[in-house]
Amino acid sequence: MSQLLGKYELLEPLGRGGFGTVYRARHLTLNVEHAVKLLHPALVSDPEFIARFRQEAQIAARLEHPYLVPVYDLGELDGRFFLAMRLIPGGSLKDRLAKEGRLPYAEALRSITQVAAALDFAYGSSEKLIHRDVKPGNILLE
Repeated sequence: MSQLLGKYELLEPLGRGGFGTVYRARHLTLNVEHAVKLLHPALVSDPEFIARFRQEAQIAARLEHPYLVPVYDLGELDGRFFLAMRLIPGGSLKDRLAKEGRLPYAEALRSITQVAAALDFAYGSSEKLIHRDVKPGNILLE
């Protein structure tokens, strides 16, 4: 059962975190799938949080790096704030570890090297963006 959020059809929830729920969604005009993060209603009543959310999304949208998820859209519809990003089909590192256990050494080294490169790039940019929630659930796998 899907629901509409402006130009997005929310198809199914992919995960839930401290800031919101991420959905697999279809852009109705372009007919492509994205990941859409819909902020929890309790957070949208805090103007400072919304301002920071908008600013960080705008900064993230300007960063282009092979190990960073591109941000495509930021919006608000009827008091519902959302962020649209590239859909990464492989799920999270947290999901992978829960299913398969420890990663082989070479794969773990490759993953941590890619995460470090992405974090270094974001912080090394003129924006000095800091990811405040690095954890296996936020590391996406292709």
